[in-house]
Amino acid sequence: ELIGKRPGEVLSCLNSKKNGVCGTTENCQLCGILQTLKQSQLQNTMTTGECRLTSVENSLVNFHDFKVTSAPVYFNGVMYTILNLEDISNEKRNLALENVFFHDIMNRLGAFAGIIEIIKRENRQESLHEYIDLLETIGEMVIEEIKFQRELKSAENHELILDLKEHFSFDIIDSVRKQILYNPVMNSRNLDTTGCSNNFKIKTDSTLLKRILLNMVKNAAEATPQKGTITICCARQSDNVLFSVHN
Repeated sequence: ELIGKRPGEVLSCLNSKKNGVCGTTENCQLCGILQTLKQSQLQNTMTTGECRLTSVENSLVNFHDFKVTSAPVYFNGVMYTILNLEDISNEKRNLALENVFFHDIMNRLGAFAGIIEIIKRENRQESLHEYIDLLETIGEMVIEEIKFQRELKSAENHELILDLKEHFSFDIIDSVRKQILYNPVMNSRNLDTTGCSNNFKIKTDSTLLKRILLNMVKNAAEATPQKGTITICCARQSDNVLFSVHN
């Protein structure tokens, strides 16, 4: 039944049904199946891409996301092309839901941080300063955690784009100090940051750097007796910066 049919005809592609022969319509120029096939045949190599396709069968509309793999194969001296489609619709749908979740929760946390800033600015009771600062720190910790989870997910999907910005080295260290301060692992242990008195600008992805340092401090704390001290330092090294943690 497949003999003589094009991919769009086999898959009941909406564009193929509405606009003409599969591979010849204006929309087909953006089709992941067609692009992957062309590249595989031109370069005579296995090629992988993605395709989003809308199919119509018995008046029922379905939406598909495919991972497309195309590879040449020779039989009796003639080159043919093998086309493999893997349905990744669930993965794409989950990714979209995750993006919506991260976006919405960051918006809510932004509002939370804004309200704390207003309270901090308007507060006239010294006894409340400590609690407001604590609320602010907890808010920052939650935001950092969500940012890290989002970047971790991007890294796993090979889609991570570093958010490189200028930061003061001491701001990085101080943020780590605030975050670890309320962690149970620091029970009766001290964190010494005096080795970072030389403050300078660095260009980095602060979310990733702070997470690395936080994990290093946690590891050091676990190997430190109670009332012991963990030291965190940073120093210039020609064109680089060295961060170090000691227990």
